[in-house]
Amino acid sequence: MTLSTRLANPDDRPRLLAAVASGAPPLQVAHAVDTLLAHPSVHPCVLVEADDALAGVAPATLVPHFALGGLVAWLPVGVMTFSDAAAVRDAALAAIHEYARAHGILHVLLPPAALAADEASALGFVRDASGCWRRSARPAPKSLA
Repeated sequence: MTLSTRLANPDDRPRLLAAVASGAPPLQVAHAVDTLLAHPSVHPCVLVEADDALAGVAPATLVPHFALGGLVAWLPVGVMTFSDAAAVRDAALAAIHEYARAHGILHVLLPPAALAADEASALGFVRDASGCWRRSARPAPKSLA
């Protein structure tokens, strides 16, 4: 199975709704998906696809974090996986990390329950003072061509 990642766009709405419409009320899920897709500069969402199937979703929100001195990419639900959980999760987190770096965002935060300690360590996350998992990076070099 070959995994690919990309940012979600409005054309992905039906697939996202179908994938995440589990236990939450449908109207709330639809509103959340619409908000996510309407503001990709604030809510980037990485899709992980295996061939033509949606294998995972990593919705993020860019928020100011005064203690860390800038914007952070906060993944409030971590990565939602629909198949091959570990590989999908790792691909989504790598894509979010690269997206953040490319946009000058130096930190990715996950809720404590999103990863076990050994998984977090293997993926480069450390426990933050807030209790969240944090992965920090240097910004990507920019070039004007």
